Amino acid sequence: MTSSRIPTKPKARLVTRLSLFTVVASALALTGCAWLTKILGTFTDTTSTVESILGNAETSIQADANNWKRTLDDALSKLPATETVVKSDLQALIQRGEDNAGLVAMCDVGYLGDMLNEGLEVILAKVRGQPAPAPKIVVCDASPALVDLNLDASKRNAIEIYGYNLDQPSAKLWYLTNKPSVIDETADFHATSPYKRVIDLSVKELQFGKSSVSLRITAGPDATAAILSDIPIIQAAPKVCQTKDQDVAVASIQVVPTSKSGSGDNDFDGNGPCVYFSAGATIDTNNARQLDLRVSGQMYECSSWGVRQSDYTTAFGEQTVAAFVADEGWVISKVNAPTTGLLTFRVPDKNAHDIAGGDLVSYWHTLGDTDGDDIGTAWVRADFNPVHIQLRYTRDCVNSESLVMALHQNAMSPSLREQLRVAHPEIVQAAARVPPKVEHAQTARALFHLQK
Repeated sequence: MTSSRIPTKPKARLVTRLSLFTVVASALALTGCAWLTKILGTFTDTTSTVESILGNAETSIQADANNWKRTLDDALSKLPATETVVKSDLQALIQRGEDNAGLVAMCDVGYLGDMLNEGLEVILAKVRGQPAPAPKIVVCDASPALVDLNLDASKRNAIEIYGYNLDQPSAKLWYLTNKPSVIDETADFHATSPYKRVIDLSVKELQFGKSSVSLRITAGPDATAAILSDIPIIQAAPKVCQTKDQDVAVASIQVVPTSKSGSGDNDFDGNGPCVYFSAGATIDTNNARQLDLRVSGQMYECSSWGVRQSDYTTAFGEQTVAAFVADEGWVISKVNAPTTGLLTFRVPDKNAHDIAGGDLVSYWHTLGDTDGDDIGTAWVRADFNPVHIQLRYTRDCVNSESLVMALHQNAMSPSLREQLRVAHPEIVQAAARVPPKVEHAQTARALFHLQK
C-alpha cells in the first residue's frame, strides 16, 4: 500500500507570499495610495473563493463520501489558476485518496472520507495562515481480530492493524492482564505505512498466559486515554458480547456562522445568502461510548444559487456536540443509516425559512438576510430525526464480528470452533457465508449485520 503525502515546501512559499504581501501593503497604506484598496480586495476575494470551494468540498464529502473523487476533481477545476500552491496541495490529496482507496475495503468509505476531509482542513489552515490541525489517529480493523491461545503459536505470530495516521508517534500498544499492571508494548508495534501497523506476537515480552486479557491500542500517553481498539485474547470458549438497538432522541443544533472570509462587509444586502450546510452522526473517535453530531457549512452572498456576489460576503460556522453517551461497560458499535443530512438553499428574503430534510435531519431552519449586519446574526438550525444506534457490551466478552472474522481467517483453534458451533451456531454459519476474498473485519461485520 502506498501513500502520497501533502507537500511541505509549497507551505513555505505560501507563507512567504502572504508575509511579503502584508509588508508591502502596510507600507503602501501609509502613503495613502488610492488603488491599494482595490488590490487588497482582489487578494482577499480570491482567498474567500478558495475557502468557499474547499469548504463546499468538505461539506459534500461529509454528506456523501462515496463521491469523494468527483467532489475533489470539481473543486480543483474551480480553483483560480493563480492559486498554484493550493491546486498542487489538492492534487496531492486526490492522489493520496486514489493510492489508498483500499482503505474502503479494509474499513468503509466513511474512513476514507474522514481522511480526505482532514487533508482539506490542512489545506484550509494554510490558506488562512493558521497552524495545521494535529493529525487524528484512527484504527478501523485488526486482522486477525483476536488472539486464540488454543491455536499453535506458529499460527498466531502477528496482527495487522489498519486505519490512517498510524505512523504518528502517539500511537501506543498495551498488554492488559487481569492483574493491576499494564505493560507498554509499543516497541513491538511497527508502522509500515501511515495506514498500517503490525503487532509482533513472537517477541519474548509477550508471554501470554492465564492472566492475559487483551491488547489495547491508544492515541494517548497511557492505557486509559483515547482508546482506539481492544483485541481480545481468548483462552476458553468466550462469552459473546450482548448487543441491543436503541433510538436516540437528540436536541436541535443551531450554528451562527461568524468566521468571516473575503473583502465583503457583514451585510448580505438582499443577495441571498446561499446556504450550504451538512450534518453528520458519528461515533466519537476517542470515545466509543459517545455519539457526536456535527453541523457545519457556510453562507455567502449570491445573486442566484451558486453565483457568488462580487463583494464576497462569506461566513463559515460549525458545531459538534456529544448527543449521547452510553453507560459504563457499553460502546456504540454502529450508527445505522441515515447518518448524514445536506442543506442547499438560497434565502429569498429577510424571513426565517423551514426546509424539510428527510434523512438524518427532519427539518432545517435558517435566517439569512436581516435589516442590519448579518454575519454573527444569521443562523442555521438542524432538527434531527431519532438516531438509530447499536450498543455492545464490552466486559468479559468477545464481540460476534471478531469471532466471525477469526473463523473466516482460520485464526481460531479447532476446539474453540467446535465450542462455538454448539453454543453459537449463528456465528459459525455467518462465517461460512463470508465470501472467500473478504479479508478484513469491516466488510465481514457489514455482512454479518445483514445476515442477522
